[in-house]
Amino acid sequence: MALPQIIINEIVANNVNILMDDSLEYDDFAEIYNSGTKPVDLAGMYFCTDLSSARRWQVPQNSIGTTWLAPGAFKVIWFDDDEEQGPFHAGFKLNSAGEALYLLDKDGKAIVDSVSFPPQYPDFSYCRLEDNTWSYCQAPSPLAPNPRHPPVTRRCPAPHIQAKGGFYQIKKITVEIDFPEGFDVYFTMDGSSPQPGQAQVYKEPIALEKTTVLRAACFRENYLPGPVVTETFFFDETPALPVVAIAISPSDLYNPRSGLYANPFRDFKKPVNFEYYDRQGQQQLNLMLGMKPFGFTSRSSSKLSFTLDADKRFGPSRIEYAFFPDKPHINNINGLILRADVTSGRGGFDREIAGERIKNELMYHLIKNAGSKVDVQAYQPVVVYLNGTYWGLYNLMEKKGSDFIKNNYGIKNIDMLDGYELEVVAGSTDHYQQLLEYVRRNDVYQDSTVQRIFTMVDKESLVDYWIFEIYSATHDYKVNIRFWRPRTPDGKWRMLAYDEDSWGRYDEPTFSSLTTELAPETLFFWNEMLENLGFRHYFINRFADLLNSVLFPDHVQNLIDSIQQVIAQEKERDYQRWRLLVNFVEPGSQIKMLKEFAEKRPDVIRQDIIQRFVLPGLAVLTLEVEGPGKIQVNTIRPDNYPWQGIYFQGVPVELRAVPESGRKFTGWSLSGYKNQHSIQLMLPSEGLRVKANFK
Repeated sequence: MALPQIIINEIVANNVNILMDDSLEYDDFAEIYNSGTKPVDLAGMYFCTDLSSARRWQVPQNSIGTTWLAPGAFKVIWFDDDEEQGPFHAGFKLNSAGEALYLLDKDGKAIVDSVSFPPQYPDFSYCRLEDNTWSYCQAPSPLAPNPRHPPVTRRCPAPHIQAKGGFYQIKKITVEIDFPEGFDVYFTMDGSSPQPGQAQVYKEPIALEKTTVLRAACFRENYLPGPVVTETFFFDETPALPVVAIAISPSDLYNPRSGLYANPFRDFKKPVNFEYYDRQGQQQLNLMLGMKPFGFTSRSSSKLSFTLDADKRFGPSRIEYAFFPDKPHINNINGLILRADVTSGRGGFDREIAGERIKNELMYHLIKNAGSKVDVQAYQPVVVYLNGTYWGLYNLMEKKGSDFIKNNYGIKNIDMLDGYELEVVAGSTDHYQQLLEYVRRNDVYQDSTVQRIFTMVDKESLVDYWIFEIYSATHDYKVNIRFWRPRTPDGKWRMLAYDEDSWGRYDEPTFSSLTTELAPETLFFWNEMLENLGFRHYFINRFADLLNSVLFPDHVQNLIDSIQQVIAQEKERDYQRWRLLVNFVEPGSQIKMLKEFAEKRPDVIRQDIIQRFVLPGLAVLTLEVEGPGKIQVNTIRPDNYPWQGIYFQGVPVELRAVPESGRKFTGWSLSGYKNQHSIQLMLPSEGLRVKANFK
């Protein structure tokens, strides 16, 4: 049967290192070829993967004539769902699990050519042979004739490494590899993917005496190489934390054109083998993931942060394990972050230096202790080995996208916005823009206006978010900000805190600065609401409550010590590993700075609030309890009495008597008040002592 003039000649639906597009991205592609004797204008032709579906893409008209394909010429069509990149970037992606691809004529009906391709593997293509049959191709040839070779339709099986990776307290072990008859096994011990001619052929058990990442794969003529199996064997290693062992081909790290370390500001994703060992050194996971650099300023560091994605091109589409003790129910996720902590050493200055793994971690615990009204990523300190080499102390963290919301709340359909310019992470900006428009058009002095706003915004989440940003004297308030809502009629916007290591100096008047900000109101509509007296009083009292509890100096300093205790045994080793390559703070300096911050920051904030709202001053409130009950002051409920807190004169403080179950509140010690469970008080300058009686 004669070939059509335009044919689909080769497909790469799992492009890791084969060919970059003009944006230096490794996207999937199909190669088409003009097998005729006349040039053909491709403009108006269609590509689709299902004839019965409206999901199709049409080659656009192009004024400079680049849609013409000469006889004997090849053209690459990029399937990246990014039409803005150019006329040959299709509006959908190919499925590496296999599907059909159709080329339709300009009427959108007649099939010019088609191919149904099977599952695709990283950096192999599916190509048309001379006899018009299709085969896997181990040497992809984009924009060139396909190589001649016998058909390759099968893949080798995986070998089996008999010994399991882990921590060995003996000097030497011998490892055997099992594999089916008729196949050869090649292995490496440097992290690279085994290839004949570059790896060792397995002939006898392998003796190991030092920490080694062992990788093996089966090979056979006219077969695709089999899956690479990996185990990491540790000797003379006794980490005090869970361990992440990553195996990756060194070329995927250091290749000048496409390596992760050679191109840290590109989002190249490479296949890696990921092993996870718990605190007892037992291997819990061993699977393939996709890895790419993570962060912004930290990408210039020798110690990169990474994103680890469950990617069906390389392995499973989900990671099934509960990594975070604080969130044992989160055990099915789409990826993780490996955070290096190399730019958190700023103390109100501009230098990008490595801190002491404390600021982001401290904020996580403060928010959690305050009732988790703000969403924040859980973290787990881990020790990382890269290709068997100690890579240091990292934090394994939740990712902060739509999957975070699904995992934590069970909500799939959301709006999520990011940053000062309202970048859409999920959904749209429609509801948020309606909220901003309502704020602009209505008088926030009116309580009814503020009440309406808080049918669209979670008040507690909004207030706590800005309290913690102000407390830390943040410098990143315009960029490290994310908020989300369920896409339901009553869905409220809720704040998500992340990358909370940009703490300033303890003496910065952050509250005044942020509440007089002249920038567009996309983030700061809460400033306008502070003109509403009821909201202002709530905000001030909530801040005072937290300064008297979660942000009380002793509590913050104790948290600092407990966070550091967890990583104490690994901090020094991490420092020694990276001190010649990473600009560290003086060891101990960040801890000292933050403890001083914890001690002095509350007084600075209190004076800032007094000046901003022209309040009379401060007063000490002392609470006592007689009998079986407690007193709730505004939003907190102290456990121990007598209890003292510092509050603001001119701002009414609410007290509520809370008897134990089955007991009764009998009255306050204050004259002029009956036995109301809830009362409001203005505090005099000399302070006030209040007792609640229960029986």
